[in-house]
Amino acid sequence: MNIKLKNWLSLVGFILFILAILFGGPAMTRWLNNKYKQRIDRNGEFLKAVVTRRKTFKGRLVYFSYSFNGTNYENREQNDCLFDLLNKGDTILIKVDITEPENSYVVMPDCNDHEE
Repeated sequence: MNIKLKNWLSLVGFILFILAILFGGPAMTRWLNNKYKQRIDRNGEFLKAVVTRRKTFKGRLVYFSYSFNGTNYENREQNDCLFDLLNKGDTILIKVDITEPENSYVVMPDCNDHEE
């Protein structure tokens, strides 16, 4: 195989690799997030939580705390819509896995209409 063909194939492979990251990464993240929520939904219970802080670090994060069976937990969710809508001290509705209460997600406010 001549050197020009090798260079051309390397360039095409590199471009395909970058495209896979750009388009496959967000799709994989959504899929993993949906699987996480489905696991919680199997043994889920709705609770109230309080937003404890908002932070921007590799995304826009909302931290929240809640109590389940006398134990306090903190979790976070990365979501631009939640970050824009919620402030420290706001009360939100979450769903908690009663078998693993450290696993939870925000169910209200619903930002599905605002997602990219």
